[in-house]
Amino acid sequence: MGEELKNSLSRQRARIVAAQNGFRKGPLNGVKLSRTKSVNVTASQALGEVEAKLVSQVHMIDQKFDAWRDKLA
Repeated sequence: MGEELKNSLSRQRARIVAAQNGFRKGPLNGVKLSRTKSVNVTASQALGEVEAKLVSQVHMIDQKFDAWRDKLA
């Protein structure tokens, strides 16, 4: 999962940089936004996706520790 997470983070960073450079797939949510707002929305969406992946990773690590805790108890 480490490599997959790293790749995902790189994609999201590139997405934010592209938005800063003026790239837009089209109106976000059907609304045309200024460049600054577009970057902010893109960054917010990217961070939300990254957060979900990180939370998932933390839960997996916690499950492994739970198994070890049970063995040590």
